[in-house]
Amino acid sequence: MQLAGPAPRRSRIALTSLVDVVFILLFFFMLASQHLQWRSFAVNRVAPVAAGAAEVMPDDTRTLLLLADGRLFVDGQGTDLDRLLNSLRGASAAPVLVLVPGPGVSMQALVDMLDALQPSGAALQLGRVEAAR
Repeated sequence: MQLAGPAPRRSRIALTSLVDVVFILLFFFMLASQHLQWRSFAVNRVAPVAAGAAEVMPDDTRTLLLLADGRLFVDGQGTDLDRLLNSLRGASAAPVLVLVPGPGVSMQALVDMLDALQPSGAALQLGRVEAAR
């Protein structure tokens, strides 16, 4: 004769500790994440700037070349950011400024330059250098 033993007990999963872990993770990621203020730039379009080719542009258009080492060239003339901003503020009409990043310029450097130029009142455009065909 076989005797039936006690019925196996079902184990319950304790959710209290699981909820604690979830709140601790939530708290950790809230403290570890960066709360940045996202901003946007008003950039009209991407203008191709052909190497060696003279394009017909309005008189108030300036080409600003940004190099990887931080040097700036406005229409081929070397300048610094302060002189550029002073000349833009002194202009009677808001000029169009085509910002062309040189080879090796990081995205952060480009965004920093756009951020510095935005209060000047210039209409900003991004440019790219295309090889002459």
